[in-house]
Amino acid sequence: WTLPTCLPPEIETRQVYGISLQQCRNDAKIDASLFSNIVSENKEASLLPSYLPSQALTDLLVATLALKYTQSNSVAYAKNGC
Repeated sequence: WTLPTCLPPEIETRQVYGISLQQCRNDAKIDASLFSNIVSENKEASLLPSYLPSQALTDLLVATLALKYTQSNSVAYAKNGC
């Protein structure tokens, strides 16, 4: 949950060497449904979360949440929920 008074602006603006850069706030919801559409030629194997063991799904969630709040070009690895 988020307090309404703590929400960042919809558009983030930065100035770098006199150039203004803008981007939308990252308000992506990270939950198990995010992994429900896996692109694969093997369509039967892509039925998540039932296809993945629950621990693997937990690891994906932990890694994705960590990546959401890191700088660009980051890579995450999660095993056993850590």
